[in-house]
Amino acid sequence: LNSQLKQQLFEAFDAEEPPRNSDGLIVTLGLNIVQIEDVDISRGLLKLHAWVRLSWHDDRLRWDQRQEYSTVELLRLPAARPLPASPHAVWVPEVELMNSAQSTSSGSRQYDATLYQNGTIFWSRLSDLHVLCAFEGLRSFPKDDLTCTLEPKNGVCWHKVGFSTGTLFVLFLIA
Repeated sequence: LNSQLKQQLFEAFDAEEPPRNSDGLIVTLGLNIVQIEDVDISRGLLKLHAWVRLSWHDDRLRWDQRQEYSTVELLRLPAARPLPASPHAVWVPEVELMNSAQSTSSGSRQYDATLYQNGTIFWSRLSDLHVLCAFEGLRSFPKDDLTCTLEPKNGVCWHKVGFSTGTLFVLFLIA
């Protein structure tokens, strides 16, 4: 049943094309910091290991209205990052930082995405992030609270939603 559904969903699907949903494309990003590897104040470099978790909706991949597949709740599918995409791969937003010392996808292995009946996609991957920072808050070293801003690449509008116990949740719109 799963293979039939995949065949039907991906018959004319292009994993390199972003979704064109009626209400636009909103992506939720969660950044769960696993380890701060290094804070190099003199070089302005922050190195950390984090789970990058993305969630978005793709109307092209919904099957909740199809009676014959109503028992299938979710599918695990390859993510189309890095490109080229494998068959039955879902489109994945490119999340890159202007102030990154290396690509956010370098050092990360391939992880599958989870596709739900309603077209919601969840993708989580472990990444090494190397961020160039203009550290703020250097007043009483080493007791400072340092600030480092993550700067998204052009075409992305970020809206901070919240922060709790090591996880940063962000909504962003792809222009």
